[in-house]
Amino acid sequence: MPEPHAITRARQRYGLELTGADLDRITADVAAGKSLHLSTQPDSSQRHAVLVGKTALIAVVAPGGHVITVLPRKRRK
Repeated sequence: MPEPHAITRARQRYGLELTGADLDRITADVAAGKSLHLSTQPDSSQRHAVLVGKTALIAVVAPGGHVITVLPRKRRK
């Protein structure tokens, strides 16, 4: 079975080794209001800032509630 896209992107973009359980926890945190809602996209997906350990990351959550991807860090100028 292929690795979920969000796990691959978390490794590439943040150096984090997430598991399926981590994605489930992120989903639960978003549902419980334990994340910072950043925006809602035209397709109804939402961007949330979440903490995984000591790392803050931006997760994109589908309307159905699962984590689609993890966005890259914004570069400071």
